[in-house]
Amino acid sequence: MDKASEAMASTLGRWPTMDEVAEYCELTTQEISDAARLSRIGDPRSLDESFESHESDDGSSLSDYVGYEDEGFNVSLDRLTLATAFDTLLEREKTILRLRYYSSLSQRQTAEIVSISQMHVSRLERAALNKLRLVLQHNPNRVPLPDRISAVAKNKMLSAAS
Repeated sequence: MDKASEAMASTLGRWPTMDEVAEYCELTTQEISDAARLSRIGDPRSLDESFESHESDDGSSLSDYVGYEDEGFNVSLDRLTLATAFDTLLEREKTILRLRYYSSLSQRQTAEIVSISQMHVSRLERAALNKLRLVLQHNPNRVPLPDRISAVAKNKMLSAAS
């Protein structure tokens, strides 16, 4: 379009109109308008094109300087996955895990609040954590889980699900 405009300008003695350029290039006026708009954007370059900067002469590419991996993204994905897994638990199991790991109550304190024995709290807690583990292990985006989850990891998982 630019070359056609320059060639026409030397012949016409003036800069050609958009309609004249469109006719000369055998394009629609809309296509010429779009091309003109794109030409004002600049000279697009590939992010993989190598270049030399003042800071580096190693032929780095633009992609080396643009963007970054957001570590919070994986944490958000893990929290969403855990929240979904947490929703598969029965209300009593959710309550026990919240009391145990979010509120840091002992099994005895949890048993008093839920009105069941401490031994039953222990069984329900273990069963709920196993359910969570199974759901998380079947998640295609999961991070490998250890066979046993530490109390600190359980606390982080449960606080994320709350």
